[in-house]
Amino acid sequence: MRNILLVPLLLFIVLPAYGQEFALPDVHEKNGIQYLSGGAAKNERDTLKTTEKDYNLKVSSISTGGDYTGAFSLKILNARGDVLLDITTEGPVFYANLPVGQYQINGKYQGQEKTLFATVSINRLKMVNFSWKE
Repeated sequence: MRNILLVPLLLFIVLPAYGQEFALPDVHEKNGIQYLSGGAAKNERDTLKTTEKDYNLKVSSISTGGDYTGAFSLKILNARGDVLLDITTEGPVFYANLPVGQYQINGKYQGQEKTLFATVSINRLKMVNFSWKE
C-alpha cells in the first residue's frame, strides 16, 4: 500500500522536470558577430534548434559513438587568416551569424584538435560537425 502512494508522488516530482523547456542561452557578440551556444541536454538542443533561421553557421561537437560532447574550444578565422572568434562554447552546439565568405573553423576537445572549412552564404544555414574519438 505504501508503494502505491509513493509512485504518484515520484511522478509528480520527476515528470515536470523531464519535459521542462529551456530558455535560450544569451546571444553574445564579438567582432560584430552574433553567436550563441549550448545544448548539453536534448531539451536545450531542441530549444536552440528553433533559432536556426536566425543564423548562417551551425557547428556541432559529437563523439564517434554519436553522442553530443560537452563544451569545446572553437576558433573561427576568415579567408585572410584573421581570428574572428576564439571561445569556449557553452555546450556541443554553436550558432553564428557570419558575413558571406570562406572560413577555417578550428575545434579542440579533450586534447584532440581538428580543422574544418566552410563557405557561408546569406539566408542559408551551413552545418559542420566535429567528430571526436571517445
